[in-house]
Amino acid sequence: MAGRLYVPAAEGPVPLVVCSHGLLGSVGDLDPTARALAGVGLASYCVAFRGGGPEAGDPTRMSVMTEVDDLEAVLAAARSSAGGWEAIDPRRIVLHGVSQGGAVSTITAARHPQEVAGLALWYPAFSITDDLHQAFGSLDKVPETLTAGQYSLGRVYVEDMWDYDVYADMPRYTSPVLIVHGTADATSPISYSERAVQTFPDAELVTIDGAGHGFSGSAWDRAMGSTAAYLQRIGVLGGCALSDRGPDGECRGADGGARQVPTAGSRPVPAGRLPGRATRRPLALIELRGPRSTAKRSPIPSARSSSLRARRPSTRRRPDRSCAGAHPPPLTPRAGRTWWRRRSSPRASGW
Repeated sequence: MAGRLYVPAAEGPVPLVVCSHGLLGSVGDLDPTARALAGVGLASYCVAFRGGGPEAGDPTRMSVMTEVDDLEAVLAAARSSAGGWEAIDPRRIVLHGVSQGGAVSTITAARHPQEVAGLALWYPAFSITDDLHQAFGSLDKVPETLTAGQYSLGRVYVEDMWDYDVYADMPRYTSPVLIVHGTADATSPISYSERAVQTFPDAELVTIDGAGHGFSGSAWDRAMGSTAAYLQRIGVLGGCALSDRGPDGECRGADGGARQVPTAGSRPVPAGRLPGRATRRPLALIELRGPRSTAKRSPIPSARSSSLRARRPSTRRRPDRSCAGAHPPPLTPRAGRTWWRRRSSPRASGW
């Protein structure tokens, strides 16, 4: 899979956070998040889903399940520790997804629970199946082509999700899960995440008052701080793999003996910031063209990752974006939250 891999300068393999954008998003949407994570010593990879956004191929062939296939390919490649992934610790791979990318990450983690060390979801679109049912009523009424914003989607998008229940797969992933959701999200309401934390075996929901579908400013700071604290708790940020922990929770080496683990600090990460000790690590950007392609490695000045707040998404408006680094805003409802239209209808977008 094509994408962007940010690798911090470090001795030995480092954990990886795979970042998945929302519906018809871009590989660059989660760059601020990826750079912030890489700045504190975690490798981060932004996925470019096939047909999933601008310049990513034919969107009429894309669906949630084709993106799951893509993410599974990324997971397999990262675990191979070859073809550009040599710096990755295959035991400490976390999936991070926003909106539809959150649903894609959830399905992938449920299919590969032993290979995914953590699951961090921001405003996940667990409402997709319900929304499609509300929009069409019957699969027989789904046209061959749908309009989503300035793009077209194919019937396969609806077919792949029509009979799928994401909540039925959630119990298969037993490792800790973090969900961050805004209370004012009209695109994928927080009630879907409230149900999810009751369905996952081990999940935490962090709510952000007043935040909608997409984080910026102080909401992004809060989400990043909560994510950093979660990564610390599961031993990915400044810790060890869950598989290395003994019955008492103490980190142990390969020989079974206890070992000292460097941490990001003696206190928990405050909400709104990442630990400051490691934020000046030099980074390298590797543009990957496929699961085994290394392409060109480019150094990134450390100053560009030295401040979490400086890298957060701007609230400046962009066409078809609720904020920089986010994804399409919710639609004006028609008969509830019916977002999908036939090609002859006004442009629409969601998730």
